[in-house]
Amino acid sequence: MRLNSKAFTLLELIVVLFIISLLVTFTLPRFSKLLLKLEQKRFIYHFVDTLSLTASNALGTHQLCIFFIDGDKRTYGFGKKEYPIPETAEIYARGMREDKGGKYYIYFFPDGTANQTDIDIIYNRKKYNITINPLISTIKWKEV
Repeated sequence: MRLNSKAFTLLELIVVLFIISLLVTFTLPRFSKLLLKLEQKRFIYHFVDTLSLTASNALGTHQLCIFFIDGDKRTYGFGKKEYPIPETAEIYARGMREDKGGKYYIYFFPDGTANQTDIDIIYNRKKYNITINPLISTIKWKEV
């Protein structure tokens, strides 16, 4: 007598679960690295976009606009808009003005220019450099 079995046997179920667990084991670390890299890029893009927005706002309104980094509160922004700096990010700057309260400023003049400024951001062992060139009014960034 022959049985028509349409169900999985225990051995087939164990083999399938083993294969799935292998796939998860090998793909999960790569997926988490990808998410971390995307988070880094998102922060850098937003930081540079905020700098560009400050320069554009100064040019558009013909008024002085100020970009700031608050080291104590770990925020950056311009005007009343503040954005958080990730805990694992370190920012080093040359050419920014500093006040006694731990805030650093870049002044964008009504013509959209600013003083020469170099900002280095080290975020999870990756280094990014942002340069503001006052002669041609550009903000450029690169991964170092």
